Amino acid sequence: MGYETLALAAPIHGRIARITFPPGPILRGEIRISGMVTMVPAAAWWRIEGWPTAGEWQAFGSVGTLLVAAVAAGFAWRQVNEARALRREQAQPYVAAYLDVNNEVDFSFMTFVIKNFGQTAAHDIRISIDPPMKRAWGKVANPEPLDVASTITTLVPRQEWKTLFDWAPHRLAAKLYDVYKVKIQYKDSHGKEMAAATFTIDWNQYRTMRKIGVKTTHDIGKAVQDIDKTLKKWTQGASGPLSVHVRDGDARDKREAEEFARGYREHQEATQRESEVETSNELTDSWSSAISTGVATDPDDSATNNTGR
Repeated sequence: MGYETLALAAPIHGRIARITFPPGPILRGEIRISGMVTMVPAAAWWRIEGWPTAGEWQAFGSVGTLLVAAVAAGFAWRQVNEARALRREQAQPYVAAYLDVNNEVDFSFMTFVIKNFGQTAAHDIRISIDPPMKRAWGKVANPEPLDVASTITTLVPRQEWKTLFDWAPHRLAAKLYDVYKVKIQYKDSHGKEMAAATFTIDWNQYRTMRKIGVKTTHDIGKAVQDIDKTLKKWTQGASGPLSVHVRDGDARDKREAEEFARGYREHQEATQRESEVETSNELTDSWSSAISTGVATDPDDSATNNTGR
């Protein structure tokens, strides 16, 4: 039996429906289908001549996805390496040399410091200074060599080694070197030799520095020392050992008020007596004058007259 094939004009889900059925009349309007329906790709109806096929487009997309993934993997690998290098660098010791101003004692005093600023301990630290440092503090005419350790066994994180470098007025008077080169070599906690570093110590940069007077804990310590010296002068006297006198403040205030009132009354009484004495003296002088002139008056009348005046 032969079969006829009918291709539907409308695609179904991107494909053309081809209907195969036995030969016979085909009714228009309603199609009665019997047989097998086969779906075939509909590429032929939309494909432009010379363009890649759907499979080729899919292959291109896969290649593009692979390239993007490769680039992303490259960036991720680079970031991982940078993070690893940063962690390794942060975990290393870092020993440096510098001058520090001693603000606690005197701004003119300078301190030479070797400090580990890293996150791990530094071992077998070797220090060389060119030219050798000298200090003029207290020895302007004959400065002494600055005793700096040539080796330090270990410096843990934030630990420092320091010594007095000099006092500015004496150093200026001695005219010593101002610039020094300090070379530092050391190993990390795994015994790996770290890169040597050279630091320039330049005292000139501190010449123009000025300071505003600020009280610090050092001033508190000096005040306590002065108080201690004063207390040590309080020794045992002839009347016995040092004692503490305790009093009632209210009672003493009352006693002082009474003493003041008594003193005021005594002063008023003394003033009144002095006035009476002066009056008596005036009467006596007047009576004596009257006797000498031959005119006698009654003392009571004289007193009355004087009072009237």
